[in-house]
Amino acid sequence: MVTTMFRPLFALVAMIISCQVLAVSVEAKLDTNRVAFGDTVEYTYTLNGRAFGKTPDFSPLEQDFEILSKRQSAHTTLINGEFTAYASWVLALIPKKSGTLTVPSIEFEGALSQPLTLEVSAQNSPVTAGDNRALFLDAAVSKSSVYVQEQLIYTIRVFKGPVDLYDTSFTAPKIDSAIMEQLGDRRQYRSTVNGRPFDVIEFKYALFPQKSGELLIPPAELIANVFQSRSQSFGGSPFNGKKVRRISPQIQVEVKPIPADYPTDQPWLPAKSLQLQERWSEPLSQLKQGEPVTRSIVTEVDGLSPSQIPPIVIPDVAQAKIYPEEGDAVSADTLEGLSSKRTDNFAIIPTQSGTLDLPAIRINWWNVETDSLQSAELPARSIRIAGSPQQTPTMPVTPPLPAAETSPKVEPVTVSAPASNNNTWFWLSLLFALLWVATLVSFGFYVWRQKRQQTSSHQEQTKTAAKQRLKWQQFEAMCKSNDPVLARRYLPPVLQHRLGVTGQAALSELIRQANSPTLEQALAQLDAQLYKPGGEPQNWSGDALLAAVKAIQPAKPNKGQQHSHQGLAPLYPGA
Repeated sequence: MVTTMFRPLFALVAMIISCQVLAVSVEAKLDTNRVAFGDTVEYTYTLNGRAFGKTPDFSPLEQDFEILSKRQSAHTTLINGEFTAYASWVLALIPKKSGTLTVPSIEFEGALSQPLTLEVSAQNSPVTAGDNRALFLDAAVSKSSVYVQEQLIYTIRVFKGPVDLYDTSFTAPKIDSAIMEQLGDRRQYRSTVNGRPFDVIEFKYALFPQKSGELLIPPAELIANVFQSRSQSFGGSPFNGKKVRRISPQIQVEVKPIPADYPTDQPWLPAKSLQLQERWSEPLSQLKQGEPVTRSIVTEVDGLSPSQIPPIVIPDVAQAKIYPEEGDAVSADTLEGLSSKRTDNFAIIPTQSGTLDLPAIRINWWNVETDSLQSAELPARSIRIAGSPQQTPTMPVTPPLPAAETSPKVEPVTVSAPASNNNTWFWLSLLFALLWVATLVSFGFYVWRQKRQQTSSHQEQTKTAAKQRLKWQQFEAMCKSNDPVLARRYLPPVLQHRLGVTGQAALSELIRQANSPTLEQALAQLDAQLYKPGGEPQNWSGDALLAAVKAIQPAKPNKGQQHSHQGLAPLYPGA
């Protein structure tokens, strides 16, 4: 009886549910049917019903489009007792190619959207007359053909008309077969193209191809939200805040192998210029046997990175001991390319007086300007070495005066004495003479040893102070030139000496010992520039970091150190 009463109600509920299922439909649309290559198009997929947590499969779109973003919305209405639900997905698509593209159907719960057609026009050259785009990228290289490992200057320019950019993301090309370094900070200036003014943002890079053949430089990419300036119109096609992607032209460069006439036993050095210079810690006219002197050989190269400059090797010589010390290499990047300098230091101790012959030093390199083999050379040297100041001079021996012929002959007087007494005095005299000679020899050796130790200690302290002074000068120069990478590299050794810390110490420990909030803040600003996501460090000033380090009071040396450092130049001038 009860089942009979509710049977019409069950039928009504089933009819409503079936009607709702039959009423589910999908619809797809584009915000425009014609775009330029690199512009985004908005694709909207609407479901007439509830999604119940499910999402359509949009992967068929990725055949011809790149999905930049996706957002979802849902709403329900109840009007006159009628319940209606909608769900929609809005996707920002960028075409992968130009031409007529078909947006495929997307299925959801058995319902299919209709296919759509989109016309994508090719991206014009930036300098083509009639080009009305307000935002585009251009790229160029300094040479169309280079040698392997030769420096190639790669320039990317962003041309921006009267539009505003927000949420920009710039990505430089990734090249597996080349080393790429940015040259300086980005440059901004104004330029005119086909009679229209543009703001230009310029990036420069030094590329070093690592293998011969064809080098393909892929496009750089800029993605941004673009808004048309209110006070101007540009080409009659105002932007409405849509996201766009712009790419630079792809460039192909020929990379030539090492020339056949280049010496196979020499390191390959393709450069614009290469020079050798030398410095000595003491005047060459004052060199002495046993006293060390430092010879510094500087290799300056235009067009190579510091890692490409080989170390100098001085062969052994018979008249001296030569000890190579740790070298140092730095670079300066400008808009014209990299200029690098390597300094190799050698401690030379003459082992004998006379003439010290040092052989010539020669480096072969390839001049990329004249396309020819050249060499840089330091000529051979013959240096006069004075004798050791510790050597005891030989005293001249005065011959005995001859006896006067007029002197009367004196007969010897014989004194009788016991034989045992004569022997005793003889042996005592001999013993005292030997003790006196031994005392003189011991005292002379002690004086010589003390002077030698003081000379060696002074030389070592001089060289150590010179190294520390050089590190400070490098750190100060990098701060003044606003180079965050090299400033952070030279910061630990400068802090370590400033705080008087011996041995190895981590930068975090040095910062803790410095106990300087100003230094901590300056280092945090430096790290924020170095490790920020999405690009190279920009607009960093090293003044705050340099001032913070100078404000740290140097550690006071002990009395022995104070005495041994008298006469040395200050390590931190002006600090």
